[in-house]
Amino acid sequence: MRTTKKPDERRKEFMDTAMALFLKNGYEKTTVEDITQTIQVAKGSFYYYFKSKQDVFEACIYSAARGIVDKYLIILNNSDKPAAERIVEYIEFNFQLSETGQLNDIFETIHSPVFEVVHNRVAAESMNELLQSLTSLIESGKQDCGFQTDDAEFTAAALLGALREVHNLLSKRIGESSNHQRRLIYNLIERIVGAKIQ
Repeated sequence: MRTTKKPDERRKEFMDTAMALFLKNGYEKTTVEDITQTIQVAKGSFYYYFKSKQDVFEACIYSAARGIVDKYLIILNNSDKPAAERIVEYIEFNFQLSETGQLNDIFETIHSPVFEVVHNRVAAESMNELLQSLTSLIESGKQDCGFQTDDAEFTAAALLGALREVHNLLSKRIGESSNHQRRLIYNLIERIVGAKIQ
């Protein structure tokens, strides 16, 4: 007997199935037919929710990125903790993502030229939200951790930009000790905020 699902549930099912297939087989080798056969629905059902395979892929990327950004915001906006502690938690969460391999395969795919526009759009949207939260964190860090800055927003932008470039560089250093990378990152942050973090 066929199960009828609510539109939100069915859309999520398509996205979850597509993501699993993209990770298993790669984007190029995954077809819309693979997705619909896995769920056991007609192809027309897929096109009710998505225009194409690229459309569902973009939805998967947005969903994955949104989950990470939401976690970042929870960490950065937690005013129950001192600013320095929140920065450490933010950095350690990034190391956790890298060390467990979460989303590495899908983000390697999105870095390909085909999806450069999507990647840039996701990154820009995320950076705007993170900049606001990090600016507030830097401002509170002036009070509770002795951060040395005359312009919290400028310092937050410098920190975000530096961390983004550092991430790109360190991700290419295969085999380098994560403890060494942590030391480099925390030294950089301490120079930017003008105070001890750890």
